[in-house]
Order: sequence, then C-alpha cells, then structure tokens
Amino acid sequence: MEKAGIDFNATNKEGMTPLLCHLNGSTNPDVSIFRLLISCGVDKYALHPSSKKSILAHAIENSQEEILDVVLDREAGYDVNKSESNGQSPILSCIPLGMILIMFFFQVFFNHFNLSTKYNLMMEILGFF
Repeated sequence: MEKAGIDFNATNKEGMTPLLCHLNGSTNPDVSIFRLLISCGVDKYALHPSSKKSILAHAIENSQEEILDVVLDREAGYDVNKSESNGQSPILSCIPLGMILIMFFFQVFFNHFNLSTKYNLMMEILGFF
C-alpha cells in the first residue's frame, strides 16, 4: 500500500487520520486493523482534533485492553511519557475519570511486561487488595 503512494497520515475534513477514524469509529475497534495501521508508519501521536487526546489516552479511557497492548508493544515504539496537548502524560489525564482507569492502565502495563506480581504488590501497598 505504501508503494502505491497511500498517505496513512492524510486527514479527512474533520482533521482525522485513518488511525483516529478507526479508533474513534467504534466502541470495539478491530485490533488487527489498528496493528496494521501502526505497522504502516502512521503518526501514532496524532491527536483527536476536538478532544486533543492521544490514542493512548483514548485506549485507557475506553478500557480497550487489546488496543492498549498494541500501543504498549515495544515494536510500536510509543513513548508513554510523551505529554498530551495539556502538558500532562496520558495517565495523569485519566485522574479525573477515577482510580479505576488508572488501575486498569497499570494492570495492562504490568501484565504486558510480565510484571503482574509487581502490580499486585503495588496495589497491596496502596490498599486496594
């Protein structure tokens, strides 16, 4: 597709890239399509034009574990510390949404890197277990 000259970062009239359209077009986006778009070199840091949220913040807020797994995959090369448009990291932008989303992010993050025992210890120390 790239050889055919397809621009995977082109935007529609709303300012949405194909990645943002796919992610925001369904409550359950297809992970294989998401992975394919990432592998084609899309701008994974493109922000939603109206909410100004990243794909990482979107996946966290919508509890999309499979999408979050793709974003966190080392091959995707996503910098989880990159600031959002408001200057905060995506995990900090979830604080107003509650501790449940923060716990969800850390659970997926620790499980993704096979650190689930450290997650359990952290939750125990924080008084969640």
